[in-house]
Amino acid sequence: MFIINKEVTFNEEDGYLENPSLNVSVLMAAPARRLLLVLITERGSPVERDYLFRTVWDEHGLRSSHSNLNQYISILRKTLVQAGLPDDAIITIPKIGFMFNPVIDVKTYVSFAGKKTAE
Repeated sequence: MFIINKEVTFNEEDGYLENPSLNVSVLMAAPARRLLLVLITERGSPVERDYLFRTVWDEHGLRSSHSNLNQYISILRKTLVQAGLPDDAIITIPKIGFMFNPVIDVKTYVSFAGKKTAE
């Protein structure tokens, strides 16, 4: 689980993006969840379109395309804004791909035998 800007949680396992202070809870489709996970994991670094095609669609038996990627980026941006994140949370890197904005604080939330900590 990730904590984004101290208010938004993203559970990569069940696909929920939530912000309790705004009463927002969105269940994301599997491709959107995988896309956000890759971008957060690689935050601050450009992620190439071909890598996104493979990890978000191809490796899961789905057909990738520029149209699919652009559509899911658009949906993901709207969802992140709905959850209270800035509209530039996902940055387009022309002719390369996309990047999760490095100025946005992201912590990994880890649970060890009932104890929960943010890293």
